[in-house]
Amino acid sequence: MISQLASLMLAIPMGLDKTLSALHDKLSPSIHAKAALDAQVAMLAEMNAPNRRSKAMEKTLGLQESIHDAAKSNASSSLSTSYNAYNILKQECVGCKVAEDALVSQLEVVISLHTTADEKLTEYNSAKADAEEASTKAASLEEERDQKCAGEAGNGGDEATTTTTTGTPDPCDTTPDCNCVKDGKLETQATEIGENAFNQCGALTSVVMPQVTKIAGRAFYDCGAFTSVVMPQVTKIGQSAFRKCGALTSVVMPEVTELGGAGSASAFFGCDALTSVQANDCGIDNMPPNKCQSP
Repeated sequence: MISQLASLMLAIPMGLDKTLSALHDKLSPSIHAKAALDAQVAMLAEMNAPNRRSKAMEKTLGLQESIHDAAKSNASSSLSTSYNAYNILKQECVGCKVAEDALVSQLEVVISLHTTADEKLTEYNSAKADAEEASTKAASLEEERDQKCAGEAGNGGDEATTTTTTGTPDPCDTTPDCNCVKDGKLETQATEIGENAFNQCGALTSVVMPQVTKIAGRAFYDCGAFTSVVMPQVTKIGQSAFRKCGALTSVVMPEVTELGGAGSASAFFGCDALTSVQANDCGIDNMPPNKCQSP
């Protein structure tokens, strides 16, 4: 087969070689042109590739800008809401502070007025006690004058004087007050103790009242020195009679049947040191709680 092919090739005329050579020369430019065209197409494709990437990037950037704008809008809305809430809270806090300042100011006024009232009450009680003492002395002097005048008219001067002197009762046995305290003790034969009679009597350290049956309101108010009271015949004690007697520890009042006042106006309110109360009836109203003992 090979030998036949070789023979055939040898049989090809020599002019054919020239024809093929010329044809090859004509075809070569076409091949080169196609290669060049392919290269240009490749270059154009490469040139178009950045444009496609740019468009993709632009699309992505647009999406990101849209997301950014939405987030920005949400943030602005949240910030506005926060500012509104802050302003409301600020107004509420300002209103609360104003109300609190007004309350504090009013409480200061109340405390000041109470302080002034206590001072005025002390002055009033002191003045009232002085007035009662002066009134008692005036009554005693009036009685003494009447007795002297009557004695001088009937029996002569010296005899009338003697009679009058022996007939004048001791004020401490009728209307006792702080002036009747001797060496810190009150020993009286009076049957009643008047209102405010010993109010704030700091000199009083011991109280013995064997005949007293009635003690008026505030009679021993704020007497801070005496520690015990013995009043075996007392049946009635007025409101605040022994109020604020801070040193009082023991009370003997077996016959008491009535204690005036209630709460802060009760007879023994503010007697914080009181530990013992002796009474036949521990169940009467306003008895100091958990202090009373029956015989």
